[in-house]
Amino acid sequence: MNFWVTYLSYSVHTYLSNSVHTVYVTLFISIYLSIYLSVYLILFLSIYLIFFSIYLILFICIYLSIYLITFLRSTFKSNMIPAQRCRSSIQDLRYQVNFYLSIYLSIYLSIYLILFISIYLSIYLSIYLSISVCSYLIYLFIYLSIYLSIYLILFITFYLYIYPSIYISLFISIYLSIYLSIYLSICLTLFISLSIPILFLLYCLSCLLALYFFFLSFLYIKFFLSFSVFISEYFSFLFVCTRSLLSYSS
Repeated sequence: MNFWVTYLSYSVHTYLSNSVHTVYVTLFISIYLSIYLSVYLILFLSIYLIFFSIYLILFICIYLSIYLITFLRSTFKSNMIPAQRCRSSIQDLRYQVNFYLSIYLSIYLSIYLILFISIYLSIYLSIYLSISVCSYLIYLFIYLSIYLSIYLILFITFYLYIYPSIYISLFISIYLSIYLSIYLSICLTLFISLSIPILFLLYCLSCLLALYFFFLSFLYIKFFLSFSVFISEYFSFLFVCTRSLLSYSS
């Protein structure tokens, strides 16, 4: 058992040691867990509160009906005079109105309890479960952002210094724009999972914002890298010219 646990942990650690795999795995886990937890909470609370509301409605209606029937029987008498029968009919009508109002109020209060308890429990459970589930993901993405930022800075510096060309700058700009869009979408997903689980609309908003930041970062990085490539090619051209002049003079 310990061998399999060690083997699985080592396999997961080896797989997640690659930064790209870690980004995609964490993206999938965050999206899957946020959708799963929100759907699970909605279904669980809906089923539980439906049964709870049915129980409350039946209990309140049965109790009030028994209570009002006993009152109607106690007030009903066969040897009444017409005035007493009129007052009795008015009183019976009043009890019937109270009975129907009690049924209406019981249904209204049960619906109110459904809304209140569902909103309260959904907010509380979503915050609790999101903090417990996504705290590791937040720490992981802070670490990954620092690691990948250093890695990408070194990568850009090395390749622009050794191999200055347009194709490499285009590849780096596409890679960085994809990385920034994934990072922004995951940050927005984690932020949304800590809020009220109206996940579908908010996730659509996060996707739109991720696309917006994707194009913005792509344009910014393309401009920055084209300028860097132009400077590097200018200095490489100067270096080649000076070396050719020195060789010609010698």
